[in-house]
Order: sequence, then structure tokens, then C-alpha cells
Amino acid sequence: MAGFAAEAEHLYIAVSIASTFPERRRLGHTWPEDEGVEIAVEGKRQDGTAVTYVLGGFADGTRQSLPVGGATEPEAAAFGQAAQFADKVGR
Repeated sequence: MAGFAAEAEHLYIAVSIASTFPERRRLGHTWPEDEGVEIAVEGKRQDGTAVTYVLGGFADGTRQSLPVGGATEPEAAAFGQAAQFADKVGR
């Protein structure tokens, strides 16, 4: 289940994933082997060209901003620095 909220400067995303087999959980930080969420955000550069930013968040608290979707390494790094992430793993 996912929930979204936005205001003028921020986008909030909450994701809850139920596991039918908790003993099989993979709480590492390797995509796509371990449990995580990938979020793609479409944006525009200052010159107006389109770019997609991709952020991966994992149940172990690791966050990765990936240079895919047209984003360069510096753009992905800047997006990753601007994003905030929190995780919580239940039973």
C-alpha cells in the first residue's frame, strides 16, 4: 500500500509492504535481490530538458540515487542528497 501527499516544495511518499513469509525476508541493499522500493520522479533541468530521477530505498535503511533515466552522476548525487528517507521493519 502506498500513500502520497504534496505541498509547494515537498512530496511525501509512504509505503507499507506486508510479507506473507517473514522468514524469507531479504533486508540487504542490492537491487533487485533485496526488499526495497524504487521511485522515479520526472523533472526538468534548468534548460527545460526532461530528466527522470530514480531513488531506491531499502528496508535496511540504505538509499541509492541512481544515474539512470537520463540523470548524470552529479544530478543523481544532488537528487540523492536532497531526498530524505526513513525505514522501519516490523515483524
